[in-house]
Amino acid sequence: MPFKLGPDEERRRLLEREVRRMTALFPRMGVKKAILFGSLARGDVIETSDIDLILVMETPRRFLDRLDEAFRVLRPKTGLDVLVYTPDEFEELLETRPFVQKAVREGKVIYEARSS
Repeated sequence: MPFKLGPDEERRRLLEREVRRMTALFPRMGVKKAILFGSLARGDVIETSDIDLILVMETPRRFLDRLDEAFRVLRPKTGLDVLVYTPDEFEELLETRPFVQKAVREGKVIYEARSS
């Protein structure tokens, strides 16, 4: 009898493939840093888990317009929660917002642009 993955393991593998696919698009988007947080970063994926990302990039766009642009470029094939901050916003939020502090503390940097 062939080995069959459970639904949580299948979901984890699907999400990991999707993260790799999206990460390849970050240079084109101008992403300086990407942080994966939530269940996938913690390793406690369940069947309904999605991808949680913080993207740090220079952009003149308003916050909601940034999210629209991220979804347009990334074209997620799974559930995706993404937050897009400028470097200055990110540094300020890192000092003042427990949510961002926890995401960074428990998350993983999955992409960092090379300095030019």
